[in-house]
Amino acid sequence: MNRTSSTLAVLAVVAATALGILLAFSIPSAVFPEITFDRAIILTDAGNLPAEQVLVSVTRPIEEAAYGVVGVSLVRSTTTRGASEVDVTFGEHTDPLTSYQLLNAALAEVRSRLPQGTSVDTRLLTTGTFPIVDVSLSSRDRTLPELTDIAFYDLVPSFHRIAGVYRVEMVGGKYREFVVTLDQARMLAHGLSPQQVVAGLARANIIASPGRIIDAHRMLLAIVSTELHTASQIAAVPIAEAGGQPVYVRDIASVGLGIREDYIRTASENGPAVLVGISRQPTGNTVLISREAHRIIDQFRKRYPDVKFSFSYDQAGLVVESVKSVRDAIVLGLALAVLVVLAFTGSLLSALIAAVVVPCTIAITFLVMKTAGLTFNMMTLGGLAAGIGLFIDDAIVMIEAIHRAHAGGIGTDDAIPLALAELKRPLIASTATVIVVFAPLVLLSGVTGVFFRALAVTLGAGLAISLIAALYFTPALQVFFGRIRRPGRQSGALFDFVRRAYVGLTGPFTRVPVLSLALAAASIAGGYALYRSVGTDYLPRLDEGAFVLDYLTPPESSLHDTQALLAKIQHILKTTPEVAAFSRRTGTQLGFFVTESNRGDFSVRLKPDRTRSIYSVIDSVRARVLHNVPGVNVEFSQMLQDLIGDLSGTPEPVEVKVFGSDEHTIEATARAVAARLRQIPGLVDVFDGIVLSNPEEKLIVNQTQAQRYGISPADVYAALHCVIQGTVATDVRVGDRLYGVRVRYPDLFHNDLSALSEVILKTPSNGRVPLPVVTRLKYLGERAELDRERLRPVVHVTARLSGIDLGTAMHLVRDRLGRMILPAGVTLEYGGLYAQQQKAFGQLTVVLVAGTVVIFLILVWEFGRLGPAVACLVAALASLAGSFAGLSMTRVTLNISSFMGIIMVAGITAKNGILLLDRAEHAIGIGATPREALLHAAEIRLRPIMMTTLATAAGLAPLAMGIGAGAKVQQPLAIAVIGGLVFAMLLSTPIAGGIYLLTTRARTAAPKPDDSDDIRD
Repeated sequence: MNRTSSTLAVLAVVAATALGILLAFSIPSAVFPEITFDRAIILTDAGNLPAEQVLVSVTRPIEEAAYGVVGVSLVRSTTTRGASEVDVTFGEHTDPLTSYQLLNAALAEVRSRLPQGTSVDTRLLTTGTFPIVDVSLSSRDRTLPELTDIAFYDLVPSFHRIAGVYRVEMVGGKYREFVVTLDQARMLAHGLSPQQVVAGLARANIIASPGRIIDAHRMLLAIVSTELHTASQIAAVPIAEAGGQPVYVRDIASVGLGIREDYIRTASENGPAVLVGISRQPTGNTVLISREAHRIIDQFRKRYPDVKFSFSYDQAGLVVESVKSVRDAIVLGLALAVLVVLAFTGSLLSALIAAVVVPCTIAITFLVMKTAGLTFNMMTLGGLAAGIGLFIDDAIVMIEAIHRAHAGGIGTDDAIPLALAELKRPLIASTATVIVVFAPLVLLSGVTGVFFRALAVTLGAGLAISLIAALYFTPALQVFFGRIRRPGRQSGALFDFVRRAYVGLTGPFTRVPVLSLALAAASIAGGYALYRSVGTDYLPRLDEGAFVLDYLTPPESSLHDTQALLAKIQHILKTTPEVAAFSRRTGTQLGFFVTESNRGDFSVRLKPDRTRSIYSVIDSVRARVLHNVPGVNVEFSQMLQDLIGDLSGTPEPVEVKVFGSDEHTIEATARAVAARLRQIPGLVDVFDGIVLSNPEEKLIVNQTQAQRYGISPADVYAALHCVIQGTVATDVRVGDRLYGVRVRYPDLFHNDLSALSEVILKTPSNGRVPLPVVTRLKYLGERAELDRERLRPVVHVTARLSGIDLGTAMHLVRDRLGRMILPAGVTLEYGGLYAQQQKAFGQLTVVLVAGTVVIFLILVWEFGRLGPAVACLVAALASLAGSFAGLSMTRVTLNISSFMGIIMVAGITAKNGILLLDRAEHAIGIGATPREALLHAAEIRLRPIMMTTLATAAGLAPLAMGIGAGAKVQQPLAIAVIGGLVFAMLLSTPIAGGIYLLTTRARTAAPKPDDSDDIRD
């Protein structure tokens, strides 16, 4: 490499680095990679129809329509009173957006067959489905309708102006309406029925244009209006005529301003509240959106000093913490890796060159991330942090070779071409073995696939860039600094001692090569035994700093009773010192789901500076709730894990699906299954899956009696609708808002069942008939939600974990339920995160096998024959025992992160074998015997192997310590890789060397003139 080419190499890297740094500021930040899930949710609202009626008239037609869509693989549904939720899963190899469009087209065809007034809302699930920021508004001086006005007309539009915002949704808002409270006696005295009052108000309120008028060359728009805007104007509306005199609304009712009832309640730590959630676009930056939201709230605090604004959830905190922890891991890992170079070479210049290569590699990797549309998240940043030691490896090998040449008295101009000629092919092969293990990740599907594809692209791109830098940039820097470089020093006494000990350890395997087969077999057997003893999970343990508390109160609870029970839970949260803020939803949940009025959740944000982990806080809150609030079922989950679970359709770790044709039988079986699960230590929040709605009271119309009086069942329903819930007759404009006008009976008829006996129905002949004459009451009790999967009834029994890993828990569950005698026609299936884990592990196993095959092909290309390739591959696979040993010693479970680390170990440890045996093959080619060549290669390659191994381990050490949320995600990966590296450094040479000797024979060859000193130290 001459000075001109080295100058071009340096300038190209500097330019690419500068561009990467500039583009890094435009890369969005998020917690996880962008995901468009292969699921859509269909929510329907059919008023207050019974669940059984909703099932046959709404849910089933939608299920059948969904199964008629190309690409749909699974349909699940939940049906409750007046509503249903249909969960549609698309096939893994279909485009979710195309399938979603086809689904909407199918729903458009089926809408006409649904009951009149049924609303249908569909949503494709993405990471933008759930909010990244939750804000609550509460006040002691303002009413909830006033807070709703502030939120809806002022705060929501302000949030919408933030760049990158997707949805801004308000929950718990209370809207004003005019309430016309009927006086039954006065109404009947004037010969009117509730239906006539409703019809009269509807006729009296009009605002419409009959057309345009030309007047004196002016075109005027004519508008007919009754100008109804106030309660007094509504009270003065004539709705009928009696005895030649008009009957006004004020003659039969009182008119006042009220609040529309929706059976949803929300609160925060400051009391009743209105909640506003912000979700982001795929291109939105979580941190910038949060920062702008905080700025807007600061302005609103000044504008509305009597309103308390609180952030009950802010995902940006976790993003910032993750970025910070990964940044610290990168800096610390780089510093440790550079110290390794300095310690082995004794050259400050070599250490400086190594320190320059890694930041340039990371900066240029930003270019690839920007091109690929990736974000800064836990997976991409974790990939960069995990790659610190790997990015420096190739540079270390090149630097060591040049340093060794300098120590032998060779100048820089001659040392660089020799190093490139010696190392170019093995460096390409060794780096390729690491990169190719990521290629099969394209086979992964679901959350696992999206997560690790992001990591693979980032880490693979960084490795490719580091290889190019090692071949061109590192030598170029050596050329630039060649003049000021001091002569290289020979290795010291300490390293000579280590080298002699290492060669001595290798000696028995070179004298009796068959011992290497025994060591390899023992390593693989030990690795399998450790694999069987290590616990398994799906995701790594992570302290997010926020959790969700789902609750279910007794079904017969009124909203008032539910509020009283929840007040006790709120008190527990308020008196928990680690809790910073929370919000509560009743009658609705975080997300896009059908919810009963006795069900909801708390979103709880913890303080960052706390001594207890989130797991300890959750266990403490759970124990206090179960002790102080009996009768309330609760379930705890960390926020992001709950969101990912809901989005992927597997919210709970443990899920037992009870299938059968008879609803009562599977409910009884589900209760028995839940009872058995409660006996298993480590299972908490066990729920039998039976959600009961409020009890039902049926009013059965005696059609014979009703016909006798000329009353139809529809007349009875219309009258009772006004009596109980009230009927919205019309809408009137008040300023820039629409208020409904609801006609209803006094609250007594709404709050007391016995008061219904006092309802008087008006007959067509102006007669009077008490309601009990034509109806009778029948108590039906609580009605359970109806769940179906693949058109079959099912009940989902679920549980969460505390102090036990998922694999162990499911082994106990299977053992306990395997002895259970099931009723005829009832079957059990296991779902939840366990099913996702088994699917992910199966796919990752395929990745490991496919990656191993590709690694072997690269090894064959590198050596040109099978013997060395087999030796390297067996040594790499034997090193997996070190990964399992590391997981076992640190009590870290085997999850998708640690599994990915094991896959990486197979590629990384093959690198040692390539460096060792490539040198041995070269020595044999110039006349050395296989044993001499191997021992000389072990002496010469020991230093680069130790340097790269220790540098990689040092780069991963901060992640392995798991400091911070971002590091926690990749902690299992780091531990698995470090364990494999330690094993490989100690035993891969004996294993690979012994197998190599078994497959290699001496060859005669004339030494080349320039190779006379190739095998000297």
